[in-house]
Amino acid sequence: MREAVAVIVDLDGTLAQMVHRRELFAVFAHNGLSLSRAGRIYKRVRNTVGFSLPHMLRAIKEEGYRLDRESTTRDFIKWLRSSLTLYRDVGPFIRAVRAQRIPFIILTLGEEQFQRQKVEMSGIRPDKLIVAGSPHEKVEKLRRVVQERGRPLVCVDDDPRILDAVARELPPYTVIPVRLQRGPYQHLKVRRSHWTIRSLLELPLLSNGRRK
Repeated sequence: MREAVAVIVDLDGTLAQMVHRRELFAVFAHNGLSLSRAGRIYKRVRNTVGFSLPHMLRAIKEEGYRLDRESTTRDFIKWLRSSLTLYRDVGPFIRAVRAQRIPFIILTLGEEQFQRQKVEMSGIRPDKLIVAGSPHEKVEKLRRVVQERGRPLVCVDDDPRILDAVARELPPYTVIPVRLQRGPYQHLKVRRSHWTIRSLLELPLLSNGRRK
């Protein structure tokens, strides 16, 4: 693999995971709002505007429930600190990338405020953080990085659908898609050939991955 001008890594399912997802609903289950109702509101918010605490509180208010913003925010931050967990290979991976002086960029999909909040709380300090609101926007923002930095870029993601779109929509040899086979999408099949790794430390920049 040619020397990369930057390595771009996804956040959720790639660098970090949320280990106490269901406990999130308990943060909002007060003043008559049940756990099941909080869960339904969460899913609606996530699937429309994208989840964040302000969006969730606004949706709850629109449903006619009143929560104390200060105490709810406190409980939410406590939940986020306990739930957000880095994979064990993240620290060694970042140190290895830094040692090679390769720019390290996080390109993550989700609601802007919440994604930035997670990165800040994770302690990861990328050279650049980019948040995309949709899969299409994620590919387009990756295209912009190519225009800014040149090629080749290495793009690591756990969702093969994103990598298939990258391979389909971006010019050949500009981006090297690498699938990290873990997280919720690890059993999805790919339509195109990508490097496949099971740990960030197997990244072809650092060692030998395998192509699938």
